[in-house]
Amino acid sequence: HMFFLNRTQQVALGAFAPFLIALGWPRDAFAAGIPAPLLGLVAGRRMRALRRNFGYPPTAALLWVAVTDLWLIPSVHFAAMLDPLLYQVMNLTMIAAGLWFWSSVLDPRPRAEAGSSYLTRMASGFLVMFPQILVASTIAFSATDLYAFYALCGRLFPGISPLQDQLGGGIIQWFPPGALNTAVLFVQLGAIRRSEDKASREIKVPEGARVIEARWTGR
Repeated sequence: HMFFLNRTQQVALGAFAPFLIALGWPRDAFAAGIPAPLLGLVAGRRMRALRRNFGYPPTAALLWVAVTDLWLIPSVHFAAMLDPLLYQVMNLTMIAAGLWFWSSVLDPRPRAEAGSSYLTRMASGFLVMFPQILVASTIAFSATDLYAFYALCGRLFPGISPLQDQLGGGIIQWFPPGALNTAVLFVQLGAIRRSEDKASREIKVPEGARVIEARWTGR
């Protein structure tokens, strides 16, 4: 009944919820809860190849942008608003693409385990913001009512004009996800520090050697 409410829902489903799940890195918890036969299927050769190809951060970023923007095309959005089944497909694909993307760019493991460098993950998580800004700002500042079909079902808040509704939806699509894209940089900088600390602790010092440490970091 309102475009800005729909965008609030979809940003929560496709950005914030998957971001928080990926940030907790629940890989081991998920593996512990998956039945053994299904876990064997997930860990199989074909699934590993799928994760290697589509889980590469730039690829995952492109997939996330494609899924997000697909449902913003007015004709596709209109169909999803009127068809309950298609509406659920929209919700599920937003959640799936969000989890796939954020799990890829927030992976805290070193390159040997993650399959991509920290820099690749940081760049993919941050730079994906710009095509999203382009789409969201186009919607927000459009002088045309792109989603006029909301009037068919009756707008929940008649005092908000269609263009104001569209402006609000575009801003919601623009700023909150952009903040998460920026947060990726800080999350991965922390992951780099922890990885380096772990590596330094695992270095075996030969007996009799003298270790000189410069505490320039203050830690």
